[in-house]
Amino acid sequence: MPRMNFRIAAISAALFACAIPVQAQEHHGRLAEAFARADTNSDGMLDRQEALALPRIARNFDAIDADNSGSITLGDIRTHMHAQAQLRRERGEQRFAAADANGDGVLDREEAQALPKIARNFDAIDSDNSGTVSHQELIEYRKGKRQARNR
Repeated sequence: MPRMNFRIAAISAALFACAIPVQAQEHHGRLAEAFARADTNSDGMLDRQEALALPRIARNFDAIDADNSGSITLGDIRTHMHAQAQLRRERGEQRFAAADANGDGVLDREEAQALPKIARNFDAIDSDNSGTVSHQELIEYRKGKRQARNR
């Protein structure tokens, strides 16, 4: 029986991994298209002047150009974006844990007051109507908001 559970888990993980990248692939496709348009000399890199066509990239040029070469590749941009997303996740987890005064892994209405956005949207985030908000419920809520925005 354990072998069957392992197979089910492996199949589930594979299906989950295939489902997630669709939105990310769309985003990466748009980024690649914008990068190609900005790369006016088609050398596969953006210098500071070319980066001006992508304001967010231009504003963060020095942070993206980790090797200080004076140019950035699409891979450099993706690496930077991934690192920034990871930092945001970690900060969010830290804020959630800090607000969880009793350490039970969920926020009740009183604890949620420490995080005003969660407090304002508490009922919408509390998808199981338990009177508490779990970190997973918060992730799902934010995911739904992002999907609605991207439609």
